[in-house]
Amino acid sequence: MVGSMTSPLVYSRLIAERFDRAQGLALTIVNSAPALLAIPLVPALNWAIEHHGWRWGYLGLGGLALVAGLAALALTPPNADRSRSSAEGPPSERPPSERPHAAREDYGAILRSRVFWIVAGAMFLCVLQTPLHAAQMNIMLLDNGLSTQAAASVVSVYAAGTIVGRIACGLALDRWPTPIVTAASMVLPALGYFLLGTSLDALAAITLAMFLVGLSVGAESDLIAYLASRYFQLRIYNTTLGLLFVGSFAGSATGALLISLTLRLTDSFAPFMFLVSGAILLGSTLFLLL
Repeated sequence: MVGSMTSPLVYSRLIAERFDRAQGLALTIVNSAPALLAIPLVPALNWAIEHHGWRWGYLGLGGLALVAGLAALALTPPNADRSRSSAEGPPSERPPSERPHAAREDYGAILRSRVFWIVAGAMFLCVLQTPLHAAQMNIMLLDNGLSTQAAASVVSVYAAGTIVGRIACGLALDRWPTPIVTAASMVLPALGYFLLGTSLDALAAITLAMFLVGLSVGAESDLIAYLASRYFQLRIYNTTLGLLFVGSFAGSATGALLISLTLRLTDSFAPFMFLVSGAILLGSTLFLLL
């Protein structure tokens, strides 16, 4: 449980402090590292379990986490927060915006912000789809008439889409207006899920639909960190990002409840796909209000 605190909530802070002009691409690179590490690590872990048992697998992961964690701490620059703030000198000499604040004041400032509620509401609507590209993906693809082998191929295309989406979104954020890039990045699954919900079960159509879903999923986590950095003071970056993640988790949980309800009532994924298609379209439009 404590280990799960090592998340974008922690390490994206360094990017927010150190990068300005290329912040979108920097977030892309950092958030891609876990997925890239999994490519060699998962087969290696499987080999270790088969040849030495699962206990050695745990010991190996623990050793890797220890070495990598200590290396990350050693490489973290001291006083990194000063690179994008004026927090020099003792607290009494700092500007009011840089002095320590009570948590109640920080939460009050965030919750009174119109921008926060736009981002939180838009993300909530856009992540209702989470169960479809997480636990239910293979079942959903098989329900569309694909064979097991064809479904595996589509999942590979989806995974490629997440990489393309993440890189493209990072580069775009550094070059074009944030509201337009965010809305364009998040709206793509609306068409993808609409196609999946129809009776069009051709392999090419399903593959295109899942590629569109992957493009958005790849950009999603980068966007939350980027929006928190761009629209809020660095002093309350982590508090803001934590609240936005809570909203996203609530959206995912709500999506899980809704898909269970629609499957029970209709025995089909189609109604939920049409529902999330509309929710994504509405949520993406809200980003244009930033």
